[in-house]
Amino acid sequence: MVDDAGRPLPAGHTGTIRIRARDAVSGYFEDTAATSQIFRHGYFYPGDIGEFRADGRLVMQGRASSVIIFRGGKVAAESIERKLQERLGVEAVCVLSLPGEGAEDDLRLVLQSLQSLPEAELAAAIKSEMPGFPPVRIHFLPEMPRNDMGKIDRITLRRRILTMPASLSV
Repeated sequence: MVDDAGRPLPAGHTGTIRIRARDAVSGYFEDTAATSQIFRHGYFYPGDIGEFRADGRLVMQGRASSVIIFRGGKVAAESIERKLQERLGVEAVCVLSLPGEGAEDDLRLVLQSLQSLPEAELAAAIKSEMPGFPPVRIHFLPEMPRNDMGKIDRITLRRRILTMPASLSV
């Protein structure tokens, strides 16, 4: 587990997972651009975020591409999304951190649902599952963009959300 500068982190701290790549695969066939991103300084960076617990167990928290930067820390979005999806009973949930007008990023909550939900219900769920977060702008979509594997395409969704007004903020 390492921080953004590649420094090892102690147990209990969330960081980027890297794996020593000695005597193993050292790159992608005929793809130097991908190789330079994933294989660096003798390590393989699979793109996952996690932490080592004090007992030595690795806890996977999600993909680096779905991490929310919040007040200087990293928060894995997937666990928040699962809890909100279950609690709100919607088809899918995606939490994004997008550039805001000031120094802080805006948090966006995108819900795949054919109908909007009562503001009080949304506010209670957000307060419960995202304690300490600043106000969240909420967007409703009838369908999320998906990649070939059926996962939410966060890059396409970001582009789409940047051009849409929020339905409400809570």
